Amino acid sequence: MKVRFLKNTTAPVKSTWYHDDSCGCSGDEWVEQWFPAGEEAEASVDQSVFTYQDGTVNVSKLIFNEDYTIIEFP
Repeated sequence: MKVRFLKNTTAPVKSTWYHDDSCGCSGDEWVEQWFPAGEEAEASVDQSVFTYQDGTVNVSKLIFNEDYTIIEFP
């Protein structure tokens, strides 16, 4: 789904990290990121990192219609 932040807030964003080519290690995690009011983002309420692309925002701990609103739902 696509959301718009209604006020400045922070939320976890999916991030994939990679080590150099010598080991080929990689991993997925949620990292905190700041979002200004009015910014739009792809979002999820699921905390699993495996089913989402990098940049997906987890809004499960934000308040609907206070911190964010849904502008596009699949």
